[in-house]
Amino acid sequence: MLRDLKIIKDVLVEAWKIDEYTKILELQQQLSEMQNKALELEKENKELKDLFTIKENISFKNNAYYKWEDWPFCSRCWDKDKNLIRIIPLSIWDNYANCPDCKNHFNFTWKENDQMQVFSPDMSTYY
Repeated sequence: MLRDLKIIKDVLVEAWKIDEYTKILELQQQLSEMQNKALELEKENKELKDLFTIKENISFKNNAYYKWEDWPFCSRCWDKDKNLIRIIPLSIWDNYANCPDCKNHFNFTWKENDQMQVFSPDMSTYY
């Protein structure tokens, strides 16, 4: 379509049809703006689909979000910004963790440190 407009533009310029040429330029500008808007909407649509997929696959428990029973994610970062940021336990034997992004500090096991969690060797689950 853009190529056709250029051909028409060239014909009109050669025929000294300035008003028609100006109209073609306006149409080219409108077409370009519509193409840019379509790209923006496609990007936004993909972002919303990705967010929806994540929302379907996360659950909240023990003060953190979990995606497919994976390592816990910061509840504050998800609730506020919809960012899944993995929390980092203070140590392998600790029930408290920090978020590297927002610096939130919380107990993600609902147990006190005298009731320590024992993590599995691959660090993917805890008992």
